[in-house]
Amino acid sequence: MEYPIIHTMEQGSDAWKAIRLKVPVTASKFGIIMSKGKGRKDFQDALVDEFLSKRRKESYQSDDMLTGIEQEPEIRAEYERRNGCEVLQVGFIQRSEYVGASPDGLVGSNGVEFKRVILSTQRKYLEGKKQIAKYDPQVYGNMWCRGPECKWWDFVSWCPECVEKPYWSIRIPRDEKKIAEVDVKVTLFVDELKQRIANIVGPQF
Repeated sequence: MEYPIIHTMEQGSDAWKAIRLKVPVTASKFGIIMSKGKGRKDFQDALVDEFLSKRRKESYQSDDMLTGIEQEPEIRAEYERRNGCEVLQVGFIQRSEYVGASPDGLVGSNGVEFKRVILSTQRKYLEGKKQIAKYDPQVYGNMWCRGPECKWWDFVSWCPECVEKPYWSIRIPRDEKKIAEVDVKVTLFVDELKQRIANIVGPQF
């Protein structure tokens, strides 16, 4: 099978949930996978449980996250207007049997990530006092999943409460060193996950 595979179903649909169960390691969790804290083991435990139960555990969504989902069409339209482009919505980019990403949108071979933020966060972005480094695993993970033709990923923060400047964005260029770090750490995590499952179900896995 040749990767990446771009699945075009709607995010959140039954088909999307099915592929997410089949391909459980996704870019939104790369930050946890690449961390050294307890969250990494907890996440791996949860994926083993999902495999055994054949049921996906739904992620918690805060009110702000739900609001962000509701407002995404508005953010996307503003991004398209500012950049003179069309954002392609896709369901899932499958990097391998176990790894993939659900990007907010693709712009040709590149992509965009939309974040609905609170006023204090937007102010810090506008003043240059807050960096987006915590999203590096997800952003570079999206590039890794998209493939070598992906040269940049835009990051957009959106805050309607910030009436003066509700829109802020930055373009993150491809960084092979950071993408290689994602590759190494996520591949190690997947290998550990596969071994744990094999130890339970037997060598036929």
